Amino acid sequence: MNVLLVDDEVIVINILKNKVKWQEIGIENVYTAYTAAEARKVILAKEVDIIVCDIEMPQENGLQLLSWIQEEKPEIERIVLTGFPDFSYAQNAISSGVIRYLLKPVSFEELEEAIRFAMGKKKEYQTRKIEASYNRRERERQFYTGLLIEDILPYDNYIRKSAEKRELEIEKLEIFGMIYLRLSDMPYDKASYSSVVHALGNIAEELFPDMVEIHIGYLIFWVLRAEKDRDQIREMCRQFMEKVADNFKGEMDAYFTVDVSLNTIAERSRVLRMAPEQYWKAGEHIYDMDAILAHLADEESLPAGSGQETVQLVKDYIRDNYQKPVTRQDMEESLHLNSDYVNRIFKRSTGYSLVQYLQYYRVLMAKKLLTEQKDTVTEVGLQVGFDTPSYFAKVFKKWTGCTPLEYYNQKNRDR
Repeated sequence: MNVLLVDDEVIVINILKNKVKWQEIGIENVYTAYTAAEARKVILAKEVDIIVCDIEMPQENGLQLLSWIQEEKPEIERIVLTGFPDFSYAQNAISSGVIRYLLKPVSFEELEEAIRFAMGKKKEYQTRKIEASYNRRERERQFYTGLLIEDILPYDNYIRKSAEKRELEIEKLEIFGMIYLRLSDMPYDKASYSSVVHALGNIAEELFPDMVEIHIGYLIFWVLRAEKDRDQIREMCRQFMEKVADNFKGEMDAYFTVDVSLNTIAERSRVLRMAPEQYWKAGEHIYDMDAILAHLADEESLPAGSGQETVQLVKDYIRDNYQKPVTRQDMEESLHLNSDYVNRIFKRSTGYSLVQYLQYYRVLMAKKLLTEQKDTVTEVGLQVGFDTPSYFAKVFKKWTGCTPLEYYNQKNRDR
């Protein structure tokens, strides 16, 4: 740890610097300043853990400096060493976060004890900071996991409420990209696999602290929170693969997208995890899914962008008509497009067939209605386009792993 001594008396600074057994008590560097202005410069330029500060100094006194530290550098532990036993000074010092108020002349032993006390406080502060950071990281991980599995519904009000529930700032949760890390051909049993994945996660988060790793079963996703272009993301993947190459036994491929937001993270994750079934090339291990899908128009001899326009038309149609019976023929007639073509374009762009997306969207809307608890389970099923309660329950369970009633009860219990 490092100490900053601040006093306008040169002799005091020299005595303290040379006579106190700094190294024996664990202090690495002792910095000095003779005015508050000099002290600010040291604090901004160096890593200061503890400050020992006089009060009466020319221009700006020590209390003003300590108040500034409290606002700008609250992690610095503060000790006052002064020749003025004034009660009002002591009161102001305490309000500025001072942990010890020492009077001159002070014995070296008394000052050393105060420094040790400050070091203990500093270690406590660092421990709390690490724990807070870990707890926040875990809350962030839970938040992104909830979005990926759509336990948090992909609508602004649900997303904001979920962030607030976890005491997270929604503005700091925005994402700029996502990577699906696919592991295969690994000669590990179940227990070893978990250890390997855990070790890989530690390496990844150490290399890229602005990334959060999410596990959904055996699936691994990296949520990127700092804005990066495609080349930077590709380099991230390459650097990670190179880092773990000597110790990781198996195959590793990365599929990434920057076309993602909090609202679309679940849909885009499906595109990424379905990608290995459609896109694989010998010798390649990193795939830019946005670029791959952009070639769809070329392959279909379509104008640039029209493939994605078609996908959006289909989504809009389903979202406008999901409450009614919908067939591929209905979509073909309404959109004036060949259904085989639409289905091919749509599946490659979203990971869903037309029928799957219709089911997915109906279940998503059912989850929304069940969460809001406005109607019975049977009524909800009819409202989202299912003819019978049994078919509603069958499809809902296929997509969520639970029945509509179980989901309804769970949301009611969580309220």
